[in-house]
Amino acid sequence: MRLYDCFPGMSVPGVLPKEMDWQYKPSNYNHFFKVYIPGVASTFKEVGDTGQGLDLTLGAAMGSKGEARIIWALIQAINNVHRYFTNTLLIKYEASLNRTQRKLQPLKNSRP
Repeated sequence: MRLYDCFPGMSVPGVLPKEMDWQYKPSNYNHFFKVYIPGVASTFKEVGDTGQGLDLTLGAAMGSKGEARIIWALIQAINNVHRYFTNTLLIKYEASLNRTQRKLQPLKNSRP
């Protein structure tokens, strides 16, 4: 059993199976939400991290794809506030994937 499993609430739709939602008297926890964010160097398909090979090495050494994890966490925080009041997601699963898996464009030098 993980700490995540001990917390009551609903999971992020589309990430974990529905069975991961709190099972004991779920109606008591309609406004409880839980989000699991794997650490760097761990598999996290939503941010394009395989947790293997170069992803593992760069994640462990330099926190590679950490920014995408932070963006994912912020999206989930926004969604949880929205869910609390409306019972719907503000940013759908697919849209959050687009946000977190985008490659950052290098800054171009604006000097002539």
